[in-house]
Amino acid sequence: MELFGNGTLILLPIAYTLLVVAYAHRFLGFESWFARSSRIWLVATVLTHISALIVRGITVGSCPIATPWEATSVVAFSVALIYWIVELRTNDSTTGVFVLAIAALLEILATIFVAGGDTAAGDRLGAFASVHGFAALFGLSAVSVAGAYGLLYLFLYTAIKRGWYGTFYRRVAPLDRLGDLNYWAALVAFVALTLTAGLGYWGSSSDPESPAAFADAGVLLGTSLWLLYAITVLGRRWLRLGGKRLAYCTLLGLPVAVAIGVSGLLQRGGFHG
Repeated sequence: MELFGNGTLILLPIAYTLLVVAYAHRFLGFESWFARSSRIWLVATVLTHISALIVRGITVGSCPIATPWEATSVVAFSVALIYWIVELRTNDSTTGVFVLAIAALLEILATIFVAGGDTAAGDRLGAFASVHGFAALFGLSAVSVAGAYGLLYLFLYTAIKRGWYGTFYRRVAPLDRLGDLNYWAALVAFVALTLTAGLGYWGSSSDPESPAAFADAGVLLGTSLWLLYAITVLGRRWLRLGGKRLAYCTLLGLPVAVAIGVSGLLQRGGFHG
């Protein structure tokens, strides 16, 4: 098991790098084996990563999110998994190189610091804290993916308005498709944030020593982010919130997600939900 863990420490950054190359080939229209097998690379990378996380969890006796670099690796995995979900739902792979580059960068950073000796296991988390922490990281990852799609939408929207028709804008998905990608990523974020908020409030109400929700900055930020994404997702149907407005809403969530992520990673050295 330790051999597998050490092997994936080297294998995962390579796998993510090759994954980005495969989707870059696909985006640029290359007729290469890399381009044709991009989804196979995606499935193989996600399955390898989740296997590595399970092994790490067994090794430390807890969900592997208790140190900053464990949490960073979980976010990288979550970004790749969310992209896979969105690609399966929309059958669009033109944005893969941009989203998966985020996952690759995060996994490379996590691996560098683990290899450099930052391997402290941190506190062992119970089942509740593990589920809550993982849901929070997954939700923040989905917010990041939705924000990336929102940014791509606004870039393409601006290019069309100004008459820029370079290679990039001809190969990326059309505006309506980017809007769909943005919405599905936002929907995944909303579901994960709903689970996170529900678990958080339940845990606080059952713990007499827990501070009041209104006195906890993390809870307030998380609630604000949940409300924003509730409006974003539900508003697409009932308020006709789509296109550029949807993109702006998803982008508004990014600074809040970063603030929550940084505060969570700094809490006792890791992400404890």
